[in-house]
Amino acid sequence: MATTQELDEAEGRRFLEALGWFVFMFSIIEQQVQNTLWHFTKVDPIIARCILSGTRIDAAFRQLKRIAEATEWPANRKHLLDHVTQRMGDITRFRNDLLHYGISGESSDTAVVTNEKYAHVKSRIRTTNISAPILDQKSSEMVAIMCLIGFIKGDIISLDDVLSKFKQP
Repeated sequence: MATTQELDEAEGRRFLEALGWFVFMFSIIEQQVQNTLWHFTKVDPIIARCILSGTRIDAAFRQLKRIAEATEWPANRKHLLDHVTQRMGDITRFRNDLLHYGISGESSDTAVVTNEKYAHVKSRIRTTNISAPILDQKSSEMVAIMCLIGFIKGDIISLDDVLSKFKQP
């Protein structure tokens, strides 16, 4: 039978693994969004590194939306970009709060991420529950978002393309 301390250690390890996976997935999405922005600007890669490499993910999505509008993307592609932008906006806000404000709470059951100490008015306070399952869910959502970005960019054109990315050689 496991002791309470062993269970707490296992739970802590599980949480840290989920946190690491979440941060890792977010970094992959950031790279993919950068690559997508570079693709649609049609700028030479050397020049793209000079002028676009510091673009934050929210700004990159705004630029992609402007490109979509200016180049008259089909409505379904614009809708997909809007959906991805909204979902990644929520995930980015969660990620920023997590990394900049930290985690509060006595246990994994009461753990939250909050900007309460930093918000200048009560209406700006955000408090979000956090746990290994919540982090896992957000990481899984980012896997789906990676596929959707692939559709937007044109790297993936069918479900068979998606599935082929996961097949073992």
